[in-house]
Amino acid sequence: MAEPVRSSPLQAASLLDALATAVVAVDEQARVQHLNPAAEDLLSTSAGAARGRRLRDLVAPRDRLDALVVRARVSGEALAQRECELVPVARSDLRYLVDCSFTPLAAAGHPGWVLVEITDTTRQTRINRDNALLAQLGGSRLMARQLAHEIKNPLGGLRGAAQLLERELPSEELREYTRVIIGE
Repeated sequence: MAEPVRSSPLQAASLLDALATAVVAVDEQARVQHLNPAAEDLLSTSAGAARGRRLRDLVAPRDRLDALVVRARVSGEALAQRECELVPVARSDLRYLVDCSFTPLAAAGHPGWVLVEITDTTRQTRINRDNALLAQLGGSRLMARQLAHEIKNPLGGLRGAAQLLERELPSEELREYTRVIIGE
């Protein structure tokens, strides 16, 4: 009989590194202590280059994330911020729309530390905005069709009435007026 496969305990850092969500662990001075590969990609920097630097030195606008890290640390409660604009300092040509959550790590044995999770929502936000614009465009087209229909109906009636009137008019001069109406 085959021996059962034993699973080795996973280290927390290896689990964080496997996530698609950017994760940054900052210490009590808001200095980066860990950056997973997704965070390296999002912030356009390596873990080695970021370690020991303040989080505010890696992203713009600088004060927003820093203030939320401090609030989470002081309150001891997790916080979330939706739809923040984030620009990596290393690549100012990139702009992301992100959702961030800030979790104090005091209960995990790291007093003053905060775990920052950053989820890039740029693509999904664009898709949602494009879908909303397409829906608006579809509504505008429908309204234009209905408006054209509403305008054409009375004009068709006026044209028909002018054609009937033209048949009844005795002189060519009076029929000229009805031809103008029909032509217009």
